[in-house]
Amino acid sequence: MAPSSSTNKANKEKKTSSSQTKSLRPKQSITEEASRLQRRRRSRVVLEQGPPKRLTSDTLWDVSDLVLETIKTVGAGIPFLAPVSALAWGIFKTAQRVKKNKNEFKKLAHVVCSLVATVMNTYRELHFTKPMAVGEQSFSDDPLLNKHFASLVATLRDILGSVNFFASRHFMNRLVASQSDLDVIQDYHDRLDHARDIFQRSFSTDLKYAQLQSYITLRQSVSVLQKVIVQEVESIHASLSKSVSKGT
Repeated sequence: MAPSSSTNKANKEKKTSSSQTKSLRPKQSITEEASRLQRRRRSRVVLEQGPPKRLTSDTLWDVSDLVLETIKTVGAGIPFLAPVSALAWGIFKTAQRVKKNKNEFKKLAHVVCSLVATVMNTYRELHFTKPMAVGEQSFSDDPLLNKHFASLVATLRDILGSVNFFASRHFMNRLVASQSDLDVIQDYHDRLDHARDIFQRSFSTDLKYAQLQSYITLRQSVSVLQKVIVQEVESIHASLSKSVSKGT
């Protein structure tokens, strides 16, 4: 059945009204449209890139790994420091297997690596700036500093044993021991901080002493050199005087 003329007329009027209504709506400006497209583009880029990377624990591992490579290199070249290097390496690797309070153990491993690097630097500077009177079987010629070094080695052994225990214990034990773990970690942090203060102070004092000794030695060498130069000049002068007197 063909549509009636009245129906066609009604449809035409409806379309005309709709088009008029659309023409009455305000059009978006070019700036607004560009802003909308830019926001959509940014959203798409963010989704493609994914969530931002975490910098806390992963960065700690990266920094400690870099320090540890330095420790391994120095430890390989200085046999006396090899055990300390091995302890730091063991703590660093074992801490990665801990499940409970993982970030805290990572921080502890980072502190260990940094401290051992400081100790190694102190050892190298002491041996470089001041001759050793007792050989390379001691950390320095200061008995008190040697005692502190032995205490640090004992602390590192304790830390390695504890980290091994925490990394290998049963799941149920991990559930009930969270706070006690933190107490143990804090105790180790305190001991390591104390050791760092000792070695930094000792290094500063010994370095100043070594610099003073070097200055005194340099002054003595310059004084001796001046005397030698004066003697040479006097000898040359005397020789020239004899030559002149013979010529006359």
